[in-house]
Amino acid sequence: MPRKGISLHLGLNRVDPAHYGGWDGQLTACEADAEDMKAIALAQGFTPQMLLTRQATSTAVIAALQRAAAALKSGDLFFLSYSGHGGQVPDTNHDEADRQDETWVLYDRELVDDELYAVWGKFAGGYKLFRDRIAAQMPASQTPNYYVVGAANAAFERQKPFTI
Repeated sequence: MPRKGISLHLGLNRVDPAHYGGWDGQLTACEADAEDMKAIALAQGFTPQMLLTRQATSTAVIAALQRAAAALKSGDLFFLSYSGHGGQVPDTNHDEADRQDETWVLYDRELVDDELYAVWGKFAGGYKLFRDRIAAQMPASQTPNYYVVGAANAAFERQKPFTI
């Protein structure tokens, strides 16, 4: 049976200053990065979705991830790319050695890594999750790019990169 491939590409050239104390987070080519990653996904047979700047709200991103989790079965592929600012906020659940949670700086608010981990736990076991860090905007403390997510405990296991 052929594997299904879904991809989600996020590109934020700016954020809503009303949610970031007047800061607009201006960047130049993040939407272009998302477009390029979408083209790569299409060429590999993925069904892509893209959320650009104003569309890339926390609600929209979480909903897109949850839709992918519901649609994918064991052995399917999920390719995720993010281009935009990354950040850090104080760790409130004490799971970080450096006492800082990493974030994606989305249009309306920062999406904390703990929120993403909760969504990863909704994916079926046995699928491959690709995460690409583009534009080096994420904090240096972000982890490497390729993961396999296990269904039993939603823990991340590093895997060597591979091609589709």
